[in-house]
Amino acid sequence: MFEATVGELTTVLEVELAKVLELEPEHDRFRLTAGAGWRPGLVGAATVPAGLESQAGFTLLVGGPVVVEDLASETRFKAPPLLVEHRAISGMSAVIPGRVGRPWGVLGVHSTRRRPFTKEDANFLVAVTNLLAGAIERRRRLDEERQAQDINRAFIGVVSHELRTPITTIYGGAKMLRALNLDDADRASIVADVEADAERLYRLTEDLLVMTRLERHDLEVVREPVLLSRLVERVVASEEKRWPLIKVRLRVPRELEPVVGEDNYVEQVVRNLLANAAKCSPNGATVEVSAERQGSEVSVRVLDRGPGIRGEDPDRLFSLFYRAPATAPQASGAGIGLFVCDQLVRAMGGRLWAKAREGGGSEFGFALRSYPDDEEVATSNEGANGTSSEPDGLPVKAKTRRRAAPRPPRSTAGTRTTYGA
Repeated sequence: MFEATVGELTTVLEVELAKVLELEPEHDRFRLTAGAGWRPGLVGAATVPAGLESQAGFTLLVGGPVVVEDLASETRFKAPPLLVEHRAISGMSAVIPGRVGRPWGVLGVHSTRRRPFTKEDANFLVAVTNLLAGAIERRRRLDEERQAQDINRAFIGVVSHELRTPITTIYGGAKMLRALNLDDADRASIVADVEADAERLYRLTEDLLVMTRLERHDLEVVREPVLLSRLVERVVASEEKRWPLIKVRLRVPRELEPVVGEDNYVEQVVRNLLANAAKCSPNGATVEVSAERQGSEVSVRVLDRGPGIRGEDPDRLFSLFYRAPATAPQASGAGIGLFVCDQLVRAMGGRLWAKAREGGGSEFGFALRSYPDDEEVATSNEGANGTSSEPDGLPVKAKTRRRAAPRPPRSTAGTRTTYGA
């Protein structure tokens, strides 16, 4: 949908560059979701700052279409590096509306030669943004319906199989401890089995709780400062007891700054990723866990020497129920742990990834935004009911403290086109 749109825009408006910029959860930057004319590798990866740091950010502040005749002489906002590097001169942009009057992003076109854009051109661009907004909303609703159906099926599968196994062990172990005259060694072995399956049951329950909230569109995330260094150390210490045949090498600097997230959910993500690595690793193998600052984010990586990712789409690993063929025979599970990680990280405004590790094995990681250490403000601009909508359509009740962001426009209808010098 997006790629076809930007392709048509370059033809109809006779421009060299077209872009769809998706506003990220923190409202402080956009991601280049689709585009035409940009250098290879930028679409899907490049970001553009919001506010007065870019034409897209200025477009959100104005609330209507913005026309630039000469980017070099522009005084209303800074020329972002993405446009400067591609020698953009003239351009035009408009807001893509989102849910409840909130912006989804910005649609823009740019020319490498100086040229005028007419009022009719601007009206045409706004009409395209409205068409995109309708398509995005329809896709969001369809995705929500499919996700709800998948989650319902997951409950049936987990209750009928995954929950039955640990419950059987706990029940049988309790009966044996009560009925049999056991020596200390046998008693300790049964107690260890009961403890292990009780913990497994607890983790499954935590994942199911997240899925229940997702199904109800009621996943509440309190975005607060989370001390990753302490949290990761605590999780690793716990998981080492659970996986005694796996060695864990930890590389997390003590001075690592806090991130924006929710402590319980970040811990759940780290536990799930570490457990996934342990299950896929051979006995005696070493799993590495590291964390580091990268720009405005702090990233956490879990690296193993298991079968690795063999020619499959890494994003598919985070799909509900999916289990990689290379690891399914040796790693038990219902195929919901990585899906839960993906949904939690998205809800906290971060990103999650998986890729093959050089030398064999896999890398799973996530990144969250660094917690601001200067101005902290309540998100009054999120609306009176405190409910925000993530770009992927996932509603999140966000009780957030973060940097003030420009208040997004409620509508582009009836606004005037703003022209640059």
